Amino acid sequence: MKLRIHEDITELGIDVNNPKNLEEQAISLIGVELYEAFIENYTRKQWHKDPKELSADIIKRIPVRYDYNISYYNDKYVGIPIDGYSTMIDRISYGIKKWYNRKISLTDIEYALKWFDKVIYTGPLDELFSYKFGQLEWRSLNFDTTTLTVKSAQGTSVVNYVDDDVPYTRIHEYKWYHPEDK
Repeated sequence: MKLRIHEDITELGIDVNNPKNLEEQAISLIGVELYEAFIENYTRKQWHKDPKELSADIIKRIPVRYDYNISYYNDKYVGIPIDGYSTMIDRISYGIKKWYNRKISLTDIEYALKWFDKVIYTGPLDELFSYKFGQLEWRSLNFDTTTLTVKSAQGTSVVNYVDDDVPYTRIHEYKWYHPEDK
């Protein structure tokens, strides 16, 4: 798709009265051209649904910027823990019993509550309840790791791939998260 050059990008949004779904909300924020170029196919790949079937709230959490700020967040301080999130969580939860990569049943949780004040379960809820209430709609995430021996594969930490013919949604090049280590 070839995009037209606009004098004022802030004028691309279309006034959609009370957007009812992701597509309408996105078009109200960035217009039809940018929606079709960057959001529509990406959303289908990410959620395996037509954008018209998804809540407008999903796209509201993504910042729309008219400047060169590339940060996803508006927070004053943004960063990644020096030793990574796993180490940070391990340090925060030091002394707390944890089980990783273990199938847990409701019976296991009931038993654990006899010994512990709190139990935090982070697995699939439908599986925990043995699909008693049906299968929840889950976005599947597959992580493939490849190590390249090049200085830079893409020149930035994240690139989203919006085209239908690309089977994945994004590539992370982790070396850019900690540029001070390069």
